[in-house]
Amino acid sequence: VCQVFALAPGGFHKLKWPPDMQPSAMFRRWAASIGPAHAAQASARRCSTHLGKAAAARNVARQGAVPAGAAEPKVHDHVFSGLSPTGILSSWRTAQGLKPEDHVAALFYLGRAVRGRGAGDDLEHWETHDTWQSKLHGDPTFGRLLAACGEAVPTLVPRRVARVLLGLGDTHEDFPFCHQELPRSHVAAVLSVADAACAELLKCWTSPGSLDALRHDDRDLAFTLFALSRLGIFNEEVFACASNLLAAKLTAPVSEGVGKALPVEALRQWMLACNGVNFPLELHRGAITEYPLSEWQRESHGRLHQLAGALAFLRNPDPLLSRVVEEINRRPVSQIGKKSVPTAIYGLQVVRLLSEHGELNIEARINDELAAALDYWMEEKMAAVRRGSLLESSVGEALGALGLQPTPDVTIGHGLSADFRCQAVPGSPEGGRSGRIFFVEVDGPSHFCVRPRLRPRGRTVLKRRVFEAMGLELVSVPYWHVGTADPATLRQRQGRRARSGVCPDELRALVCSQLANSVSAQSSPAPARTGHEGVLG
Repeated sequence: VCQVFALAPGGFHKLKWPPDMQPSAMFRRWAASIGPAHAAQASARRCSTHLGKAAAARNVARQGAVPAGAAEPKVHDHVFSGLSPTGILSSWRTAQGLKPEDHVAALFYLGRAVRGRGAGDDLEHWETHDTWQSKLHGDPTFGRLLAACGEAVPTLVPRRVARVLLGLGDTHEDFPFCHQELPRSHVAAVLSVADAACAELLKCWTSPGSLDALRHDDRDLAFTLFALSRLGIFNEEVFACASNLLAAKLTAPVSEGVGKALPVEALRQWMLACNGVNFPLELHRGAITEYPLSEWQRESHGRLHQLAGALAFLRNPDPLLSRVVEEINRRPVSQIGKKSVPTAIYGLQVVRLLSEHGELNIEARINDELAAALDYWMEEKMAAVRRGSLLESSVGEALGALGLQPTPDVTIGHGLSADFRCQAVPGSPEGGRSGRIFFVEVDGPSHFCVRPRLRPRGRTVLKRRVFEAMGLELVSVPYWHVGTADPATLRQRQGRRARSGVCPDELRALVCSQLANSVSAQSSPAPARTGHEGVLG
């Protein structure tokens, strides 16, 4: 918009704009009105604007060349927005006289340029974003940008501190897994910036007078937690403090100045973030479950499915979850289909399975037609992103050496699958007197937080809960039990190892211990199908 007024001052408002016209359509109509030459000039100027002009624009604003009472222009937005990752880094590297907020803007828009790994539903899409981010992590300029953001944090307002964390999360979407492969110096830089941001936000949230929730923007609270969850960084003080403030916003009376409840986007991101690092929200269950219908009833299909899945982490999520399920049932079955995001329908499937098996205390149930659609599309979409790993191969060899007859990549329906289906013969340490069938899941680094290292993430805990609800025994083999994992995380073990790097005696002890503690039904489940049909979690 700034570029439009710079090229054609006074002319933009003369065009007639339908109230529902999208911004891109507005630009096309405006470009047609001024001719292709001026439109091309606008695009070129937008891409070539540098921070020297941005600083000049700030000075103009401060000298009163804008209407009285107008907000200062967000100059950094049109400097970095829309540029390629290379263009953003190049512009930032060559710019002079940068301010702290300029470093934040560069990181934030860099994140927006490379994010999107979880939005696709095939391996090609995921690997494309993995490649982009991998190149970014190895760029020395990016390392200098992280250092600049870390130094800038103490001077920033909460909104920009939250943007620092969002930028970190978007540029490191698979950080819980890839941190094992990144240079230690880069991992240390990411953690240092995150720690500085957390310390600054806590200072703001706990300072005198700051306990009034109405003083804090919900975006600075919820999106901060969401970014930390994506990075796999759990800071209990940050999550507890932000959750208390968000819950207070939910219960604040309208008379105190709150015109509506906490926006549903903030509620959803808050719950997803806490679930992601396995932080319980039972303390705030009452405030959450009374969330008003008017705030979420018009949500899109995918976001409504996400909301349902986020509520599944509460043991007693009614009345809110039942109302959400009833709204989902009222919508056409086509709400679940090819365009559905896998993580969204995954959450809805969890609600369905836990409620059907009595492990989720809600009154409403997903109807049969939607349940059939869920089964079909879960199988289709999860098969598209299924890929094996060296960890799984190593564990599979060790399970075979123990005589447990492992069958890899098994699915048991509903989009549920496990890395192995094992059969222990009667009389064996694992099989007991009558033998048993159980499943094994190899939990790699992405199943655990980066900090603290051994804290399981929410999706790992949730998968175990679903298997248990269905009466299936699931054994988890964490990655640090496998010698092919990061040597820095593995303790030296005595005794003979299998060629794969897994100690058979240790694996057997791990399996027997978890089976002994299992509360699942001891009867054998129906034969599982094999192949790459799908995976849950």
